[in-house]
Amino acid sequence: MDYKSTYDNSYHKTYNEVQNNVEETLIRFKTETRTFNFALNAIIKNNQELINISDITSNKSLSLLEVTYKKSLSCYSENAIELTLKNDVFPEYLKLNEDELPPNYSFQSFVFDLASLHALKEISRLFNYHSKLFEKMFELNDFTDFVITTYGNLALEDTPTFKKLYPQENQIQSAETILFNLNNESKIETKNKMDKAKEILLFNISKFSEDEKIFLLHAYYNSPIKISLPEYSKLMLITNNITDLSIFTLGSNNNRFYDKIYKGVDYYGVSEKRVFINAIIIKLEPFGLSNINKIINLIKSKIN
Repeated sequence: MDYKSTYDNSYHKTYNEVQNNVEETLIRFKTETRTFNFALNAIIKNNQELINISDITSNKSLSLLEVTYKKSLSCYSENAIELTLKNDVFPEYLKLNEDELPPNYSFQSFVFDLASLHALKEISRLFNYHSKLFEKMFELNDFTDFVITTYGNLALEDTPTFKKLYPQENQIQSAETILFNLNNESKIETKNKMDKAKEILLFNISKFSEDEKIFLLHAYYNSPIKISLPEYSKLMLITNNITDLSIFTLGSNNNRFYDKIYKGVDYYGVSEKRVFINAIIIKLEPFGLSNINKIINLIKSKIN
């Protein structure tokens, strides 16, 4: 069996299908005059549901094979996918009993599903991480250059697509070029970078729904892990602007806000819990909140 070809074919097939689906969904929501945040959350939720129903995600034995794959991948300097599957994962697969696997589930099925799952996770990560780009396409209703991809070491703001969609950024830089000649380069360059960073931060914060902000407060309040003051401060800024003030007027009895902050993820139905918490994990990624992430992953691990 050619493990690498099976993996690559499945990965690219899933990646292209999901990418096309994301584009079609954005176009459809635009025609329905939905907001971009609505579209963003709907797409993240849909992708997470696809991840959840994967045989690997839903089967404990297969999940452990994926863990073996991830741990062993870095042990090879070349041809890592092929050798990891052949030398590390396949022997573990052979140890499994038939009743531990889905019906008629071969190792080739596992390799196919593994690649498909990884493609789903990667496209979800990149779609969220580069969402500022897609928001502008959505705003302009111009998806000509739509692609969900990595840009290596190139910052998103330096990509040709970004510069095309945000021409005002280039105009600002052109004006700065003139000012640089007046020996103000350091000051202006720093301010420009700070303004861009602030804009990106505010955009990333705006992705959080009110329910997600309330859950973050629940996670902090019930945390068994000590949170540093800088991380606590960042969390407070993320959870700012909650509009449900009923806790002040209604108290805690029969109060939905109180129920949400008290119960956390248990406020939601069984089928919603994992989708809800995974969406939060994805949205937190740009902020580097290591202990908050540990807390949320701990809560996630206890979901039945």
